[in-house]
Amino acid sequence: MVSYALDIENQRIVSAMLELGISKEELITKKLEDFSGFNVTPEIQKLRYEHYAKLLKNTVNEIREILKKRHVTMLPAEYKPTATASVEEVTYESNKNISQEFNRFPPKQREILINTLTSFDLIKLPKKEKPKPLKPNKSEKDLAPVISKKNYKEMFKKHQDLQIMNLNNLKKEQKQLQIDLYNKTTKSMKEHELREKLQEDFKKILAKEREEMYMKKKESVDNRKLSFEQLTDNDIAQRLENFDKKIHKSEELRIEAIRNKIQKTIKLREASERVEMRFKDKSKSNELELFNRLVDKQKKVKTARERNEEKIHDKMQKTKEEFEKKRNIALERIKSAENDLFFNAKKMEHQMRVSQKIVQDRKKKMSEDFQMKKELNKLKDYECLLKVQRAKRRFDYKMSKNLEKTLEKYDKIKEMQLAKEKEVYSNRDSAIKAMIEKEKLLEAVAVIWKSPRSKTAQEKIKSLNIRSIEASILGEDNN
Repeated sequence: MVSYALDIENQRIVSAMLELGISKEELITKKLEDFSGFNVTPEIQKLRYEHYAKLLKNTVNEIREILKKRHVTMLPAEYKPTATASVEEVTYESNKNISQEFNRFPPKQREILINTLTSFDLIKLPKKEKPKPLKPNKSEKDLAPVISKKNYKEMFKKHQDLQIMNLNNLKKEQKQLQIDLYNKTTKSMKEHELREKLQEDFKKILAKEREEMYMKKKESVDNRKLSFEQLTDNDIAQRLENFDKKIHKSEELRIEAIRNKIQKTIKLREASERVEMRFKDKSKSNELELFNRLVDKQKKVKTARERNEEKIHDKMQKTKEEFEKKRNIALERIKSAENDLFFNAKKMEHQMRVSQKIVQDRKKKMSEDFQMKKELNKLKDYECLLKVQRAKRRFDYKMSKNLEKTLEKYDKIKEMQLAKEKEVYSNRDSAIKAMIEKEKLLEAVAVIWKSPRSKTAQEKIKSLNIRSIEASILGEDNN
């Protein structure tokens, strides 16, 4: 069974629908399941359902507003009775308040009747309130005697001149005080400013020198400490070759130093032999002493040579140990660089996977957004089509109404022609009646002027229905 948001069988709702151009299909209530279909995502399904629900709500609100307007226009005018102390007066808020009995009199006769009745207190009309007089301002009363004085202007001018003189004197004194203060403070301020400037210049020079020293040290440190991540395999091989060359050079230098020492020992021996020959020539008796001296010298030379050889050997060992340490450090750094490269490669792979996933998600989101926009455009087109259909239905309904109105007007014209013919006859009869009533009114007015409190006058007043006339007059005044 198809369910509707409103009762379609109700004639008031049907007339409102015809006036707005709404069809029955627009008031059908649907569920979320009714918007499902092939290749329809739940988001699009929800969007369609919300759009349809919004349109249905708007249509129902439009119909209800029209029904409310009709209900308000069909209400009758308000009726308010009011009572006074003298006479019971009845007032109507509508514009048609004058009684039929009072309308039958023309305006001149009406004025005559009102004047006669009010002059003898037979009718009490509501008195109009007189406008209240404006209260005079108190300030004007106070100023009146002051303005009347002759010397007021002169006094005012004198007072104004005195004020100007006082202001000029104050300005001069203020300027003089400012000049004195400036002269006193300039001397102390100049010395203080010179000191501050010298201190600032000295601080700036020190800061520049510190920056230059820091930059030089930083450049030297940066040049020395090159990160092993930046080094390539060729750079590492070149450094190892340089270390090997340095070791080879150090060995050659050691050999040359040993050769030089051997040559020096040979020279010393030759010199000692020469000395021996000289001593032999000079004194053969002191050969033993000379021999002992030579032996001592030879021992000293041997000990010195052994010491030098030990020192050279120690230096060679130290250089080898330092080289091995540096080599081990370089190898460790190479291994750490390789590990870092491996870790960075894995990290890059992970980032690539994440980026691919992000790209896929974005593509998916873009496609979903495109579908949603497409669906929104479809719904907008459907809404525009509904508006066009409603406008067409409204136009058809208005045209049919206009045709009905034209037919009704045609019928009314015929009725008016018949009514005019009847009016001609009725006007003739009413003119005759008005003449008779005029004569009666003039007779009554004459009787009232002669003896207003007599029985005949009271009977004439009753025959004219003065109470209804009084009520009608009061109704006119209130309106």
